[in-house]
Amino acid sequence: MPSSPPSSLPARPHHAVWPSRLPRELVVPATSLWFNLEVSARRFPDKASSIFFGRAHSFSALKARAEAVAGWLQSTELHLCSYHREDTPVNLTTKELGASRPKD
Repeated sequence: MPSSPPSSLPARPHHAVWPSRLPRELVVPATSLWFNLEVSARRFPDKASSIFFGRAHSFSALKARAEAVAGWLQSTELHLCSYHREDTPVNLTTKELGASRPKD
């Protein structure tokens, strides 16, 4: 029998079938995804962070690719999309977010 929702959450239709073993609220982690990737790349540089179609990708390779994407994003004025609590899309550019082009 599913448990009742916590009093902080309004009852929703899917709560009737929500598995009792799963939490209904997300807990924000104490550290960021980027921090966790940096730590893992330092501690386990050659350990597989993921295996995709039988090909292993190490933590150090994942960090290098993430840094490459971050650098590319800073070098462009790519339009990004962010969402507010009301799920209203807000279009932003990397320039508006404070990213700057690398100096030559």
